[in-house]
Amino acid sequence: MKVVAFNASPNREVGTTAIILNPLLKGMESEGAEIILRNTYDMRIEACLGCTNRLDFTSDHHCIINDDLKEIYPTMREAELWIFASPNYLNSDASGLKNLFDRLEPLFAMPDISNGNFSNMEQALQDKGRSGKVLLVSTCGHWGTENFYAIVEQVRAVADMLNREFLPPILRPHSGVLATLTGMGKPADDIYQAAEEAGAELVRNGSISKETMSKISREIVSKDSFLQELSQIVK
Repeated sequence: MKVVAFNASPNREVGTTAIILNPLLKGMESEGAEIILRNTYDMRIEACLGCTNRLDFTSDHHCIINDDLKEIYPTMREAELWIFASPNYLNSDASGLKNLFDRLEPLFAMPDISNGNFSNMEQALQDKGRSGKVLLVSTCGHWGTENFYAIVEQVRAVADMLNREFLPPILRPHSGVLATLTGMGKPADDIYQAAEEAGAELVRNGSISKETMSKISREIVSKDSFLQELSQIVK
């Protein structure tokens, strides 16, 4: 399996996004996956110019902007899986990821509907997912997974637009608590082991079991304890 992964955390390897993403990728590599990992904050990704809105626009499936995405487009076309990993800020993705999404349009291929023939369009919809899969990995400091709704729907929309299968996302709430416990040497190894197993399952089976997903997202502290601690911080 060929994989392109993007870590959109400005904290790169020391952020809470990386502590879930890295064991996931390790598990995938253990099953033979070929992985290219990029951090969006180490890439020069220019803002989209909106050239596809021009009436005279003709697509050659390349972007006119000459930046770091030029070399990654061909690799993304070949990859069976795209992983977008991002912290969840105010129920949205990090800015580097949003900029990346805006620039993925060269990877979109409109089915030929010339002469009013919509059969190719219908076939493209039926074939959804055959061009590859998309996985979201996201962490946030809030307590529950309900806080991920907007970022999940955004990445789902990207997958739909590019005719890729959107896999059930890996979500790690109250990730700040997880990072604190890890820093204190308190046990959270089962979460990292589950993330690694998720990667292995994804390569072996093409999906991640619900049991493994629930281990990654499991409650670390009760909601009451979390809110009580938070109230002490904001006083």
